[in-house]
Amino acid sequence: MFFWVHGPGLIVWNWHTAEVVVVRRTRSSAINVLPHRAHAPPQKRTSDAMPSHTWDFSFLSSRAYMLTTTAGPGMIELYSFRGRPDAGAAEEDTSTPVVTMLLPPLRVGHEPHHFATHSGPFVRYQTRGRAFGTARESRVHLMSIHYGERGPRFHLFVLNEFLLALHTSAGQLLSAPVLEWKDWGPTHTRFLEHSVNFQWLRCVRFPEVVCVSADAWRRYVHGSRVVLPPFVSATWPLLESTLCVLDFNVHPKRADDPVPLHDPAKGCQLITEPSRVPATTVFEEDVVTSLPYLASTRSGKFHYSGFMIDDERIIGMKVCIWRVLHLVTSSAC
Repeated sequence: MFFWVHGPGLIVWNWHTAEVVVVRRTRSSAINVLPHRAHAPPQKRTSDAMPSHTWDFSFLSSRAYMLTTTAGPGMIELYSFRGRPDAGAAEEDTSTPVVTMLLPPLRVGHEPHHFATHSGPFVRYQTRGRAFGTARESRVHLMSIHYGERGPRFHLFVLNEFLLALHTSAGQLLSAPVLEWKDWGPTHTRFLEHSVNFQWLRCVRFPEVVCVSADAWRRYVHGSRVVLPPFVSATWPLLESTLCVLDFNVHPKRADDPVPLHDPAKGCQLITEPSRVPATTVFEEDVVTSLPYLASTRSGKFHYSGFMIDDERIIGMKVCIWRVLHLVTSSAC
């Protein structure tokens, strides 16, 4: 459970043993959100504080997770944890830091103000009745980064199997606990500037119509595939929308493969060349990344505000706005 109570906090609960195995929260938090443990004196926590400017959380596996922070140029903190706390331990947190990964260095005066991450759901069993399913390591993490209140917005794509590879089998610290961007980003990610916003809205009928974000409904990533929000053509009177799916499960093509991966005429384009984001006034130098992916696009006169994806289908979503008229009666004295 990732939450905010006077700052970010994280609790991971082992449902098989009814034990808390991860407890991370800011030291400024004065509210105890843990269940009361009978006959246990209050413990002063000093080692379970969240990293500075923590923004979001995601599981990597049943024994690993990551935190995103907006400190410095932006960081990804990887941790491993155990399935059960040590017997008689004063603290429930079993987290062990693995590595800190830095984002591209920034020019003076710039900093990330938003660093969210999203991936498909982690489930214990594959869907019943399905012969095949997505392997847990074969998934992609989509990270949304905003630089400044009204600055540019970027999306960072990184494979879960790469993040897991940074963990050793024993969960010990690596020889280089801090990775500079140049040591991991250019080869293992795609860093793209997108003006689209991955967020659903739902309208709720209260005394007046209120649109609130429904982040819990987010399902725009499944396995290694990401469905982007629709791109709307500005050419009147066409006003066509474009659906785009990015698939990062790209392997070297077999020589006898009868189905071509790259077919622009059918809306499929294999991207293997590096992409470059100009440094402009934000970064110290151009950001070049080269994680390969396959982009599939379809255009039409569908009017959707967003899409969701699973293993079999793409679902178009629409936002409807209702006008609510209030009739107020009054009597004259």
